[in-house]
Amino acid sequence: MNGTFKGTIQVAEKEGHIIAILPGSTFETTSVLPGFPLPSTAGVTGTFRLPFTLHFVAVYKNGRGRPVPVRPDERALGDPTVRLELAFE
Repeated sequence: MNGTFKGTIQVAEKEGHIIAILPGSTFETTSVLPGFPLPSTAGVTGTFRLPFTLHFVAVYKNGRGRPVPVRPDERALGDPTVRLELAFE
């Protein structure tokens, strides 16, 4: 499902290369593809994973603090992008 949403996201740095989306953050769907229902406002939590270089390889730090390589589809114009992991309530 694709769509557009807006909302209020509160973030805090957890450690090094990770930024957490705090509980209490919300989003409101503003548009979706034809044929999909427009959901109501919902809560969202999640994590921004900032890429960094380790031994000349672009990586993210996973939830256990271990490096995870940046995938080819996680790049824009060849550069690694921020990975956003969301959990909807």
